[in-house]
Amino acid sequence: KNTEKFRGNSMIKVLLVEDHVLVRMGLALLLEKSEKITLVGEAEDGIAGVNMAKELQPDVILMDIGLPGIDGIAATKKIKEFNPSPITGIPSTCYIIYFLNIFSRIRLLNMFCS
Repeated sequence: KNTEKFRGNSMIKVLLVEDHVLVRMGLALLLEKSEKITLVGEAEDGIAGVNMAKELQPDVILMDIGLPGIDGIAATKKIKEFNPSPITGIPSTCYIIYFLNIFSRIRLLNMFCS
């Protein structure tokens, strides 16, 4: 399964596809803080995202839905045609805030339970 490769010391290669510059920069900063994540590329539209996914072969793709060119859903379908392996997430700002909130709670639980 996809999760098998994330065990151990291997770095997780992430491609970020987001058309809003400030959101993309903020997510990139968050991702780059992780010791287990390598941000391998950033794209600002769906077509560039598909091309970069083909070239870079990331493990995870964070893809916005509302992208110029082709939207995130169509881009994800194109990527899955040539590479079914990457785990693809389609975040919106609300989901990002929600997941960051959940992530911080998990980290707190891990601190107290270990």
